[in-house]
Amino acid sequence: MNAEKTSWAGATARLAALLCAAALAACASLMAPKSIDIEEARIQRAIAQRFPFETRWLGLFDVSASAPRLRLLPETNRIAADVEVNAGGRLLPSKVSGSLSLEGGLRFDPVDGNVRLAGVRVERFALEGLPDSMWHHTMKLGPLLAEQLLEGTVVYSLNDEQKAQLRAGGVQPGEVRVTPRGLSIDLDPIK
Repeated sequence: MNAEKTSWAGATARLAALLCAAALAACASLMAPKSIDIEEARIQRAIAQRFPFETRWLGLFDVSASAPRLRLLPETNRIAADVEVNAGGRLLPSKVSGSLSLEGGLRFDPVDGNVRLAGVRVERFALEGLPDSMWHHTMKLGPLLAEQLLEGTVVYSLNDEQKAQLRAGGVQPGEVRVTPRGLSIDLDPIK
């Protein structure tokens, strides 16, 4: 009879321990964040660090862009930016300047932990001081160049500590949403 009581007491204790562990795990999952929220000012600072942006196009034009002014478009889940542009080179008699407005969606790149522009579209492109002979071609090719150069541009990066915390919590970044205040990155269970 004593052995039965000991066996029953041990089984009850193990069951109670399992129930407590399950309850703690459930509480932990309720306390785990469901998303990472990044306010607009942090996004603007992260983008500004990647500018000024300079490149040479077709070996003929030197193009530079200043830090963009960010706009959030939560109704379309996109962001927009206005950028000042300068160009010079062998084919231009002098430097020309102008601006472009663009918008793009966002995607999380799990390989490097970055939020990147996706589906970039130039909405407006203008350069002042172009020779008439170059105006038509530049206005046609300029937006295409800008879209190619800016596609995949890093908008925000998770640091190593954030990545480690997410892994330890059993979650990974998922969909990126634009909100009226900034970005929200959904956290999905690691599969």
